[in-house]
Amino acid sequence: MPWDLTGNGGIGANNYLGTRNAAPLLILTENGQGNPTPAAEVMRFTAAAGGRKVGIKTQNPLFPLHVTAGGGFGPEDGNGVAQAGNVPIVAQSDSTALGVLNSQGRQAFALNIDANGDTSNARGVPTLYDRYDGNWHSCLSLRNGNVGVGTPTPANRLDVNGDLALMGRHALRGSDPWLRLNQDGAFPSGTHTPGLFAPGSLNVGGVGGWGNPGPGNVQIAGRLATNGLGVGNNPPGSNDPGFPSWSGGGVNTFDVFARGALYTGTNIEDPEVQIYSSGTLIAKDKRFRINHPLDPENRFLVHACVEGPENAIYYRGQGELKDGISVVKLPDYFEALALPGHRTVTLTPCCQDNEPISILAATEVVNGHFKVRTSDGSNPAQRFFWEVKAVRADVDRLEPEIAKDACAVVSHQRVVSII
Repeated sequence: MPWDLTGNGGIGANNYLGTRNAAPLLILTENGQGNPTPAAEVMRFTAAAGGRKVGIKTQNPLFPLHVTAGGGFGPEDGNGVAQAGNVPIVAQSDSTALGVLNSQGRQAFALNIDANGDTSNARGVPTLYDRYDGNWHSCLSLRNGNVGVGTPTPANRLDVNGDLALMGRHALRGSDPWLRLNQDGAFPSGTHTPGLFAPGSLNVGGVGGWGNPGPGNVQIAGRLATNGLGVGNNPPGSNDPGFPSWSGGGVNTFDVFARGALYTGTNIEDPEVQIYSSGTLIAKDKRFRINHPLDPENRFLVHACVEGPENAIYYRGQGELKDGISVVKLPDYFEALALPGHRTVTLTPCCQDNEPISILAATEVVNGHFKVRTSDGSNPAQRFFWEVKAVRADVDRLEPEIAKDACAVVSHQRVVSII
């Protein structure tokens, strides 16, 4: 029967709008200009071997609904309202603009336009929602080029409101401003000074060729500023398992506890960054490594620090007697730095072959200087080397023997700056 433009009844298997062969059903429109301009195809329904498909502005639909267009929004009017454009599909809503059901017909996913302020500069926040457990959960929001996870008002390129995990491990909790890497288990209770805890490996600004620094090691290339950096386990004496309990300082001030190795610089083999400490620095041993002066291309030179049971300083130099006496002046800060009563002077005569050698003696170091003299007169112009050792007055006296359960002394390993 013909299709009645005023409406049809009895629609069924034998009465419908469509074709009775494999030819597609076409919908065309005329542009109003009359002949000889032909009508233009807008939509077609196909029954191809691959399944029934609908094409809009395409004569070869590949999917159940296939829409093609040049793309791009058109202009806006003075109120920011969109005019005609070429975006293939546009959804308009102040709530769910796109919804997805799973294969059983249950609601599973939605794209919403939230917080429409009805102004040109408050057009709404596109937000993704999931309904995995039967409740809608806000997942991801986009606002002014920023991405929000759990927040519809991201103020930075990425804002996370809530707990964060990296590689399935705890990294950040909203109520606890520590950033942790490789943290297993539940978060400890309480809050902590903002900082970084990494019981595994950490590579900050690493360059190619470093490889894996190994468990508990840190590689830093460039500058690092934070209020706490814990590497390895918590310092002995800490009451909070897995977290350094000491507090950090201001800008470019942070605490370091490294149970493994700490590398600084743009290249592990040739570190360039300097570390300054205003507190106690504790290590199993202390070494430095430089290029070998005789074979810098192929070998390193490794030296260890001289150690002792006191915080000692030393100064050395050369002198020469004049008429059997000499006065050696130390730096003007010596008296403020060196503890009185804990200063020693060592003298070593030096001479040419067959030159007489005088016996030398030194006074105590007082008011930043000491005197060297000889009484035998064999060489009143005797040259000598001198060395002064002293104990620092600006730090507490070192306890050389302590019990292992008293190792809370590491609680203030503060690095003032890395430059």
